[in-house]
Amino acid sequence: MPQPHLFLTKTPSSHRFSWISLVLGGVLPLSGQSTQGTQSVPGAHTEAAAVQRVLARPDLKQLWILPEAQAQAQRTEAGLWANPSLGASRDHPNGPTGPRREDTFQIIQPVDFSGRRGLRKDAADLRLKAAEGDRDAIRAELVQRVRQTFHQNLLHQERLKRLAAAVDRVSRLAGALERQEMAGEASGAERRRAQRELDGLRVRLAQERAASLRAREQLNLLAQWEAAAGAEGHRPQVGPQGAPQDGAHEAAAGAEAPSPVLIGSLVPEAPPPLDEILKLLPEAPTQRRVQQEAQALDLEARASRRWTPDLNLGAGVKRWEEGGLKGSGAIFSLGVTLPAWNRGQAQRQRTEAEARAGQTRASLARDEARAEARALWREASDLGAAAREILGRAVEDTPRLLKGAEAAFEAGETGLFELLDVHRSALDTDLQALDLAFAARKARIDLDRLLGRIEP
Repeated sequence: MPQPHLFLTKTPSSHRFSWISLVLGGVLPLSGQSTQGTQSVPGAHTEAAAVQRVLARPDLKQLWILPEAQAQAQRTEAGLWANPSLGASRDHPNGPTGPRREDTFQIIQPVDFSGRRGLRKDAADLRLKAAEGDRDAIRAELVQRVRQTFHQNLLHQERLKRLAAAVDRVSRLAGALERQEMAGEASGAERRRAQRELDGLRVRLAQERAASLRAREQLNLLAQWEAAAGAEGHRPQVGPQGAPQDGAHEAAAGAEAPSPVLIGSLVPEAPPPLDEILKLLPEAPTQRRVQQEAQALDLEARASRRWTPDLNLGAGVKRWEEGGLKGSGAIFSLGVTLPAWNRGQAQRQRTEAEARAGQTRASLARDEARAEARALWREASDLGAAAREILGRAVEDTPRLLKGAEAAFEAGETGLFELLDVHRSALDTDLQALDLAFAARKARIDLDRLLGRIEP
């Protein structure tokens, strides 16, 4: 019987080829970019469907209705006149013919002749527009959250497919090596090395499953999707066909009924040109909000500079009775508060300081938004291009690499360690490319949020 060595067992090529067939059985279909498949699948969920469900939730609508309702209430308050006051008095002076009684009834209405009320109403109108920006910003942030959660699920599920296939391949190889060892055709070192590789892959698979379950629960919480069938805790499968890949027995072991299918692409489309992004930036919800708030503060500062006091206009009727005679007549009054000590100095100082701070905040927000837009645009462009290139190249290079490793093993040029290293390298490259694609997608989602876009 031929003696085995650490890297290569001198068994007949027919036995060695049977091992490689088992190993490669589930590899080649998973080497491509399956996240690109977005054809219709019955019962499947898409990113757009998740966004629509979140925006249609009545409870979440209260989040972006509140700022507008508050601003509308402030606008109503700013447009209201001051309440009039009603006064009544009775006097008993001594008249020429004896005691005299006078009854006076009067309504007094404060009237603003300085223009402060009009300026404050204009400021409230601007705050209402700013609240519309608040509303759109809250919606955009909510959409950002659900989109990132959706694609995080896609990332975990694509990683699960590749890890499950790798576990299945190495599990088959370890089983074949164990049988060969019992037959005296393989070394125990090779079998133990394959088992150690299998244990490491199972740990990675278990960790990925746990992360996938957490991400799925977060998505279900936002979109309120319920599993179509099966026990709690099964991960959703992702792919154009909505089913596990052939040969992924390890991933299917102990699995429950499948959860709803999610389809989409981790790799984002290329963003528009940077100049176009920067032109759209001033109309973004956050930019509209800070700019209109700054303008509202400036109007309030202008109103505080007008220290002319309100006039109190009164009108009413006076009735009198004296010596058996009665009479009545209309009365008019005019009152004004003398600005002797308080001419609104404190309010003017406060509003002018707030106006200056508002202009500074608006300027900073504009500069920060432009810097963030440039950074996100570059990140989405560069990472997206790199992910497209790497995943596209993997479609052809990975099968070729694995076939080369198989041929070298069959020819006795390499051993089991080298074969496992090639498969590990191919798996790690695929997983790193998926992480890169998710980073590019996240940057694109953040850029859409910055612009206030709610459509995927």
